[in-house]
Amino acid sequence: MPMPLSLHRRPTHGACLIAAAMLAACSGEPPAGEAATVAVDEAACDAGMIGRFDTGADLFIAQFDARPDVDDLHAVAAVATVLADDAFACVDHLAVAGAYGQQGGLYIPAPELFNLAFGGHWIEADDRHEDAAAELAGVIVERLQAGGDVWIAEAGQSDLTALTIRAAQEIAPDLDYA
Repeated sequence: MPMPLSLHRRPTHGACLIAAAMLAACSGEPPAGEAATVAVDEAACDAGMIGRFDTGADLFIAQFDARPDVDDLHAVAAVATVLADDAFACVDHLAVAGAYGQQGGLYIPAPELFNLAFGGHWIEADDRHEDAAAELAGVIVERLQAGGDVWIAEAGQSDLTALTIRAAQEIAPDLDYA
């Protein structure tokens, strides 16, 4: 029986310990210019289900605000650890850095962490929400038109998601975005 895909935010008091352990597990750096990779059997991915997630059609987008505190950087390590497991190697994914909303505080850029965690499967949204939303909208529309679903996990406010969905609706207003 397939394992369901679910992401839960742990209580703050335990998150640092858990994230620290996950960061330690991911601390081995790949050679310069290379991202960590997991061998994936594409034929198995095309026919697999993880709960209701269709590994042959769906896309998982993980958005992280990284503002004003470091809890999202812990979440990046956690999501990358899950995706690196063989059970989730077929999950097509895209991460977004800087998906903050109206909250104050400084943004914490972490391109090295995102490169290590997601390789080329991430985009930077800091100070470019309109452009990032347009880029994400194109990816979402393409995936929906191909018959897949898009799963968005937010570690922060929903401003970028709202902007992205509006942009996608402008591209393809007849698609079901519910």
